[in-house]
Amino acid sequence: MDNISISAGAGQLSGFTYRMLDDNTAEIEKYCGSEKEVTVPAAADGRAVTSIGKKAFGFYHGEKTEGFTIKGFSGTAAEKYAADNGIGFAAI
Repeated sequence: MDNISISAGAGQLSGFTYRMLDDNTAEIEKYCGSEKEVTVPAAADGRAVTSIGKKAFGFYHGEKTEGFTIKGFSGTAAEKYAADNGIGFAAI
């Protein structure tokens, strides 16, 4: 995946905005696309994605998007976010 840094400690990665955390991991802050099925990357800028921001996926103007599915690895932030928000999850 291509990465374009937009400021120190933040960036954009294939339709996602993210930020670097103090523990040298990354947090996905927002999904910037319109697809209803999204694969969450395991890493951003070489750092493991360990968290996902509130309403980063599966919400539009604060309202939950029906039929939204997150794809990701089992046991990761992607699966936890899906479970916490009542969003479909598909393991890859």
